Amino acid sequence: MLTCNELVQNYLKFLADGFSCGTDGPFIVLTTPFMYADGDNIDLYIEQYGDFVIVSDMGETARRLALLNFNWKTKLARSLFAHILGSTGVSSIEGKIYTKLLHLEDVGDKVNDLIHAIQQTDNLAFTV
Repeated sequence: MLTCNELVQNYLKFLADGFSCGTDGPFIVLTTPFMYADGDNIDLYIEQYGDFVIVSDMGETARRLALLNFNWKTKLARSLFAHILGSTGVSSIEGKIYTKLLHLEDVGDKVNDLIHAIQQTDNLAFTV
């Protein structure tokens, strides 16, 4: 019989195998096994600034919504996006969704929150 530990280990292997890293100019690009609604993998861009690191989508989620003529100006869209940011603890500026890491031990939790925020924001096209 399959054990809980085997399930967890298989899931962790799936995740580990789904991540890859590369560079794009000054950025480290982390391709994740998580996807946008259209099936494209979510890429995260990592920038180091002295003692802290910024991990972001580089505005890709907002760009995708713009291609669908998503209207950010509605009260519902603004309210839902504010809720996404508040519930995940990530930030947004000029269309870029990001999180700031001061200590690398927070990386798993913060990256997980960022991925959830990106997916939830991407889904606004279907919600609003």
